[in-house]
Amino acid sequence: VGVGTAAVVGGDTEGYLRNAALINLYEIRAGEIAMEKGGSEEVRALGRRIAEDHRALSGRIQSALADMTDTVVLPTELDERRQGLIDNLEAASADTFDSAFLQQQEAVFEIGGEDARGGEAARRQLARKPGEGGKIGPGEPRQRVVA
Repeated sequence: VGVGTAAVVGGDTEGYLRNAALINLYEIRAGEIAMEKGGSEEVRALGRRIAEDHRALSGRIQSALADMTDTVVLPTELDERRQGLIDNLEAASADTFDSAFLQQQEAVFEIGGEDARGGEAARRQLARKPGEGGKIGPGEPRQRVVA
């Protein structure tokens, strides 16, 4: 289970929001680099979409923060792991950039899927009734995901 998922499942809203902010910072910067360095139109377009989507998501997070009573301070700089990913993209040659970018996006989605995409696997788990595999309706209890 990724960090974002653990935060959501454990009820750590502040941790989830911090992690989401880091993800957005990374994805926005990675998308911008892809727009600049992408060797194919497809990679440049993907970079543009990723950056736009994560800018919009950042705006939604800021709106959610405005509605919270607790003060949550979000990171404004990447952590070491995500900065390393950005450094790798910036160092990639024109011949290797598209492959490096796409592999990095795939790794972020698959290996850190819960972390990078806000806990998709956990949301799928939480959307099932214990023992049924169906969606939970309004007001029905959700099962806890234990990693």
